[in-house]
Amino acid sequence: MVELISIYMIKPRNHFDYLLFLLWIMCYNYCVFFVCPGNSERGLHCSQIKMQSCLPTCINGWSAVFQDIMKMDNIWDKFASVQQLYRELNAIIESSFDGLMITDSKGRIIRINQALARICGLDASHIEGKYANNLFKNGIILCESIAVKALKEKRTVTSMQKLNNNDKEVMVTGNPIFDEQGNVTRVVTNIRDITELNRLKEEVTELNRLKEEVKVSKLLATRYQAEVTNFMAECLRKDKIIAESPGMVKTLNLVVKAARTDATVLILGESGVGKEVIARVIHNASQRLCTGGFIKINCGAIPENLLESELFGYEPGAFTGANPKGKPGMFEIANHGTLLLDEIGDLPLNLQVKLLRILQEQEVYRIGATRSNKFDVRIIASTNRNIEEQVQEGSFREDLFYRLNVLSIEVPPLRKRKEDILPLAKQFISLYNEKYGVERRIAPQAIPILEEYNWPGNVRELQNVLERLLVMSDEEVIPAAQVQNELTKIRAKYKSPVSVNELIPLKDAKEILEKQLISMAFDCCPSTRKVAEVLGIDHSNIIRKTAKYGIKR
Repeated sequence: MVELISIYMIKPRNHFDYLLFLLWIMCYNYCVFFVCPGNSERGLHCSQIKMQSCLPTCINGWSAVFQDIMKMDNIWDKFASVQQLYRELNAIIESSFDGLMITDSKGRIIRINQALARICGLDASHIEGKYANNLFKNGIILCESIAVKALKEKRTVTSMQKLNNNDKEVMVTGNPIFDEQGNVTRVVTNIRDITELNRLKEEVTELNRLKEEVKVSKLLATRYQAEVTNFMAECLRKDKIIAESPGMVKTLNLVVKAARTDATVLILGESGVGKEVIARVIHNASQRLCTGGFIKINCGAIPENLLESELFGYEPGAFTGANPKGKPGMFEIANHGTLLLDEIGDLPLNLQVKLLRILQEQEVYRIGATRSNKFDVRIIASTNRNIEEQVQEGSFREDLFYRLNVLSIEVPPLRKRKEDILPLAKQFISLYNEKYGVERRIAPQAIPILEEYNWPGNVRELQNVLERLLVMSDEEVIPAAQVQNELTKIRAKYKSPVSVNELIPLKDAKEILEKQLISMAFDCCPSTRKVAEVLGIDHSNIIRKTAKYGIKR
């Protein structure tokens, strides 16, 4: 508002007045500066209004309005401050991530921010100027307007609501603003989208549930692991497995892992190390102990013409001399159990092809049959041969090797598990004392002798030596000298005709040995063919090697 200083009503009385009137007419608005009492200069803004008579050419007078210019400047400064505050307030309202709505004392919406428009999916033109309760009536929200409720109850009101047009869940809080007389002049409503919050809450709940399940699973797994460990210990005790050496402990860890699955296992190791025992432990510790038996077939002990019928079975009248009722093969007998293919390295090539097909198809044709029989058998194969070398030489099919070599377990020889010799000796002595009804034991001085021996026959040789000592000895305590004599006889029997004095590359040693053997054979044999026959190789190989080593005949 502009302050009114003075209003003068003037009638022209003389020429000077007319001169002022002319000035006012020419300068419709002007400023006058004059000196006030106290010598302070003051400026006035003057506005005139002509006062005319009924005649167009007659002027009855003028009115003048004087305004203080200094006070007007203060008013403009205050107006500029108000504008700045308005801009700042507007920025604050728009910066809120939550929706804000301002209603007047009648519940009419006078302002919303962009966040509210985003949450509701409507722009300001659909909301501003409308009554808040119309949002409920028009179906935008599914509950009564919180702004109207806060206006009626004159208190802060909070409620959860759901928007009808986009299924969002929102938390709405209406805060009334009071004037000095306690009347509600405005209601500021805060709308927060809690859809994402609820989703995160559900995810946290689900995560906590999964954590509980994991915790329970870990407890169950720990309990299961303990039960498996106890079960494996019982199986090892039942199968009388000795494992004191690090190498054998590592092997038994692999056995435990193999027993938990149905994967095909290839057991490698020298003769007498206990490959069959390991295979039986795998079966006894697996679920197949309850569903089927443990069947073993020695692929190297059965003649080739009988091995096929033993493995695959035959139909009645399939060949001359066949059982009139037919016979099931090992795969059918071992159904739902475990089949050990011992000495798999000795399996003939023609049967390797059939075995590969059977393992791939999980079905077997009996000899003379036209229909196949399905089977469910866990396959374990074992050999004392270097089967990888056989694959390179072509005596064992590479594809069958890969089919069998899913899990490979190598049983260490007894000479590499010295810690197991004494426990094994005690076990065998106890076994044969019970078998023969005697009470004999080995003298303590004999223990180092047993541990220093090389045991080329491994555990089987140790078992046979101890059985022979217990049977042949007449004394209750078998002396160390008797043990030494027994091992000396065996050592002489197994003495190698080849003497190794120092370490050299294997290739060089092979060439030296070949040259010596061929030279020795030429000294004893009259012809090249006889040399080839004695050495067990082809005649052409003898001629080629003779030229290679420069041997004179």
